[in-house]
Amino acid sequence: MDIKYKDISNELDKVKPLWEELNNHHLKRSTDFKDNFRKFAFEERKRRILEKQFKIIGVFDNCTLIGYCISSISDNREIGEIESLYIDNNYRGMNIGKELMTKSLQWIEENEVQNIHIYVAVGNEEALEFYNKFGFRPSTYKLKRLSK
Repeated sequence: MDIKYKDISNELDKVKPLWEELNNHHLKRSTDFKDNFRKFAFEERKRRILEKQFKIIGVFDNCTLIGYCISSISDNREIGEIESLYIDNNYRGMNIGKELMTKSLQWIEENEVQNIHIYVAVGNEEALEFYNKFGFRPSTYKLKRLSK
């Protein structure tokens, strides 16, 4: 293996196949809001990301993109967010996620943003322990009414 990390902020479309795998992961695990993930297209996600200052760190094995982390900063520089993090199943457990988080948080902190968020989809609770290692804790619960 030849693992390398690279800033691919100018190549957002490169993450589309992995982002779709992540969205499918959430779709499979969602209990009440599967339609949200079925209807959530990459183009919509891309539009939302392009509205902010953002950074994408890609991780490659040779020339193959195997993971990424998208982080963003709001226009008023008050909120930083880990927007999306995904690592191919074959590369998990190799500290790649830790490296992606470290690099992404460093970028946010270098921009003097103190208020940093990450949203975790219900059904993806196994990710909470990982984010906990970086100091993230639940602060609110957002409830959404089911469609009738």
